[in-house]
Amino acid sequence: MSATSPYTIRHLAKGEDVEPVISVLNEAFSQDKFSNLISYHDNEVLGQIQRSQVVAASIAGDIYAAEDINKTVVGAAVWFEPGRTLFDSDDQRASALLPMMTKFSPQLQKWWKEEARESAMLDSWHLQSIGVIPEHQGKSIAKALIQEVQAKVSHQSSP
Repeated sequence: MSATSPYTIRHLAKGEDVEPVISVLNEAFSQDKFSNLISYHDNEVLGQIQRSQVVAASIAGDIYAAEDINKTVVGAAVWFEPGRTLFDSDDQRASALLPMMTKFSPQLQKWWKEEARESAMLDSWHLQSIGVIPEHQGKSIAKALIQEVQAKVSHQSSP
């Protein structure tokens, strides 16, 4: 973000506490129509979906947090680098997918297994989830979360 912005973007280190990120994504998606559709309007199910994505990224992806001047997380983005996808490894499935599936109804488990899973490896960075809590939306935080990874990728591809 700009030098005058009250927000900073930070990459979470492996093993760092992800609960603030999960909370932000839960709040950011609580009124989202698609999220409510796939969770059957059940906040516990929606929370499990967000938790599984963040836990999987803490194992095999990258998590970026937007923090305000008080170091409170107000936005977050969950990314997977080229060649990786959500739940593509045994450790992601054991730590993130299976705990989520145990919370789902049989109908939702069936849908998730048959419709929602990605099977192909991606050739580029994949933004799995991005969200900003409602009172901080419209302040270019999500844009800054995306630009942080764009800058990282640009720097990596430079000779």
